[in-house]
Amino acid sequence: MTDNKQLIPIVIDTSVFIHILNPEINKGRYIDSLLARLASTHQLQVDKAGKIDVEYKRKLIDVIKNMDEQRFEKYTLQFWILIKEKNIIDIEPSEQLRNGIEKIINDQTKSVDRCLVATAALTTADLITNDGVDILNNATAINKEIKRNKLKKINLINSKTAHSTYCINTN
Repeated sequence: MTDNKQLIPIVIDTSVFIHILNPEINKGRYIDSLLARLASTHQLQVDKAGKIDVEYKRKLIDVIKNMDEQRFEKYTLQFWILIKEKNIIDIEPSEQLRNGIEKIINDQTKSVDRCLVATAALTTADLITNDGVDILNNATAINKEIKRNKLKKINLINSKTAHSTYCINTN
């Protein structure tokens, strides 16, 4: 078994896990292959306060429980959300970083989106998200804020780009 310390941290938005079940978005099952490819090399990175993990469970536990046992996606989601150990970062984002991200993603219902960005920024992990409204459309401003906080730029990418980046066979 791979030693967890060797796994690369990655932040994955709940939207990507949900989209694995949407055949219109997950054409050719590319999200399935992306998550399968990342399983042996990457580890989900979550925040110390538990916001990300709580959202995963809140939005996905019932989906997993109620899914047909014969669907491959059930086992992919179970693995990532319930079985695979997550890396909990032990540092909190500074107030300046939190406030800066909040000015960019200013919808008060998007606290988990802000948390995803801050969690990725604290360790330069890639953030894979299909949130084109709050995160991807604001990637330039988010990275400016991260740089202003003396942190390294992060890759904010959608699942299609992540598939092209991480998967050798992009059929």
